[in-house]
Amino acid sequence: MIQVLVVEDDENYSYEISEELEEKFKNICNFSYAKNLDEAKEIIKFKSINLMIMDIIFPLHSGDISEVDYKAGVKLLDFSIENSFKGSILVLSSQNKSFAVDLLIKYKNVKDYAFKDSPWIEIFYKVQKQIDFIQEKQVLLSQVAERFPFIGKSKALDKIKLIAKKTANLDSTILITGPSGVGKEVTARHFHSVSNRSLGAFIVVNCAAVPENLFESILFGHKKGSFTGASEDQIGQFEAADKGTIFLDEIGELPLMMQAKLLRVLQEKRVTKVGELLTKDIDVRVIVATNRCLEEEVKKKTFREDLFFRLNVLPVKIPPLKDRIEDLSELSDFFIERMFEKTGLKKVLSAKAKDLFSRYPWVGNVRELKNTIERLVILTESDEIGYEDVVSILNVTDESDYRVGFPLNISNYKDVKQGVIDCFHRNFFTHYLRENNYQISKTAEQISYNRNDLSQHIKKLGLDKD
Repeated sequence: MIQVLVVEDDENYSYEISEELEEKFKNICNFSYAKNLDEAKEIIKFKSINLMIMDIIFPLHSGDISEVDYKAGVKLLDFSIENSFKGSILVLSSQNKSFAVDLLIKYKNVKDYAFKDSPWIEIFYKVQKQIDFIQEKQVLLSQVAERFPFIGKSKALDKIKLIAKKTANLDSTILITGPSGVGKEVTARHFHSVSNRSLGAFIVVNCAAVPENLFESILFGHKKGSFTGASEDQIGQFEAADKGTIFLDEIGELPLMMQAKLLRVLQEKRVTKVGELLTKDIDVRVIVATNRCLEEEVKKKTFREDLFFRLNVLPVKIPPLKDRIEDLSELSDFFIERMFEKTGLKKVLSAKAKDLFSRYPWVGNVRELKNTIERLVILTESDEIGYEDVVSILNVTDESDYRVGFPLNISNYKDVKQGVIDCFHRNFFTHYLRENNYQISKTAEQISYNRNDLSQHIKKLGLDKD
């Protein structure tokens, strides 16, 4: 349901709103009412308001019924800015048109203005327009969350989610660090999606993939004719991210000359296109990521210290996958479901396969897990991905496959020795037979063993393929 806050001190007009607007939109909206500034602030603080319909003149406090404040509405709008109010605002008042225009210009959350003496059909239209926008926004955010989910329930990821929630209404620069493949871009998208910029653009720039002579043009844009090949004007990625978020991946690869220019943009919040003297204001949240240790790069003079301090406002470290094994199951299920959506192949991981997953080092982190799941879904013949399937893809063997024991209740040396040897043969030969699809000649060649002797062991130990 869409949460609507009506700020109106006139009881008669408030009643009309409940009879007209609330009745019309009761199936999709929940209405709350405030008669003064204090009540409105309390509701905004404790409710996720999607749409605020407000007058401009009303009392500041509960006891001031007859003492209206002509600046109460402006104070409420200022309060909404200070508290990074994410909803839309429709001003419903009797002030003149020039005042309405001033509000629309000054406050970006004020989406429209209607006069109280307007016909209800006109007010319906303006409210419906805002509701449609909010519904589209909710659908869009849902789609983004489904496409780029931030999956995991480890303590490390819970901490990151908490930081994202706490800074949702702030524009603090974020520095994401962690080894390759841990999901730094997905983390950056999560920070963007829960922020008050979530409907704005999310622009990704891979600094490692940009030619050094094109950095300035790509980041800040260029004017036609400013250099060879500049056949037309082009906006930069910072300008494209205006009102949204720009994500600079592999920031450690940024050349020193560009580091100085980036620092100036971060300080001044302005960009200058190549070949142009005029600067343009930008409203952008900056998130950067690297798998390097920037402190070490600063010591080696390959990364500017002042830029590092400017970027390291809110450091977020993502541990490698091997250090957050509790995320494995949920991630695996997600990638399997994604493959089902792409291929129609429905698979599940067996208990033994999951167990082996939990003990595999995952040097390539989440990226390696994703690629492994894709291969397993495509290559596994049965509906269940088993232990043997995982072994064949990852080309590893669980150390327990070679672990043999001996019965303490049998004291005959020869009997115990033969039992241990048979156990070893069973585990060793089974592993390589499975790897070679039970082709005896191929298996014997791989393990440098006599084919006839291997065949005899297979018969003796019952290792034939079922």
